[in-house]
Order: sequence, then C-alpha cells, then structure tokens
Amino acid sequence: MALSIAQLLTAAGVIKNETTPGANTAARVGTMFENIINSTPNVNLTYNARLSQASTSAPSVVREFYNTLTSGSPGDTGYIGVSWIRNSTGEYKVRIRSNIDANVSVTNGYSYAVSFSDAKVRLVSYTNGNDGTYYYTEFTFRSYNIAGTLADDVISFTNILIQYFA
Repeated sequence: MALSIAQLLTAAGVIKNETTPGANTAARVGTMFENIINSTPNVNLTYNARLSQASTSAPSVVREFYNTLTSGSPGDTGYIGVSWIRNSTGEYKVRIRSNIDANVSVTNGYSYAVSFSDAKVRLVSYTNGNDGTYYYTEFTFRSYNIAGTLADDVISFTNILIQYFA
C-alpha cells in the first residue's frame, strides 16, 4: 500500500530519532525502503521525435530527440517498439507494440498523452489489440493542408511527443 509523503516523513523521523539500542533493525529499515519505493509513482516513458512525410509514404523519423519508451529488438523479452503506418491520404497511425510473452504492457490507451507541435496534424482516435506476436496501441492522426482538407506532404517539420504513464 502506498503511503503519503506525511506518513513517510513520520516513519523516517521515528527511525532517525530512535534512541533505543538495536531498535532500528534491518527489517525495520528495509520496510521503510519498501514503503518509499511502493509510494513512488512509476516513471513516465517518453518518446519525442521530429517527423516527416512525403508523397504516399508513411511518416518517418527525421530526428529522435528523447526516447525512454522503446527498448530491445523485436523478439526480445521486454521489447517495446514504435512504427508508422499510412492509412490513406492525410491519415496515419503510430503503433506502439510489445511482445505478447513480455511482462510489459503498452496497450492501455488511457495511459498515454500524445501531442503534435503542428496544428495541422491532429490526433483523432486510438485502438488496442494484438496481432498474434505483439500487443499494441495505435493512435490515428490526420494532416490537413492550408485549406483544411486531408492531405499528404504536410508533415515536414512536426514534432511528436508520446508520454506513457504506467
């Protein structure tokens, strides 16, 4: 059970100010460490990159700025990968996937925040699933030209930020 900061500080004060010889046993101090660890929120995983898209191709990464989301290689236990898909004119997907046999789950769309640096690129939906090899969450996004019509060749200097809150 997670403890509040006030509860952790109280427990730390008791250990710090203990005067009875032998009272701060390894078990007592170890329990304090466990309480601290269990009360710390999970670290956010972040993926931040610059995208480009041309003609009828899927978006691609021009530059990756920061990445703590992806890990491993396909087939590795603990693998998490990001891939890009073009559905149709101006409509794309970013797929975040992990091995089915891994103890990693990236398939809760509610645990993500996805944003783009360009107002012409907009997130429209997400879906969860598995393809027999990977669990995945897919985010569908669209790009619009100046006239407000779905269009390709709009994503040229657009940053994507994906944050996963475990």
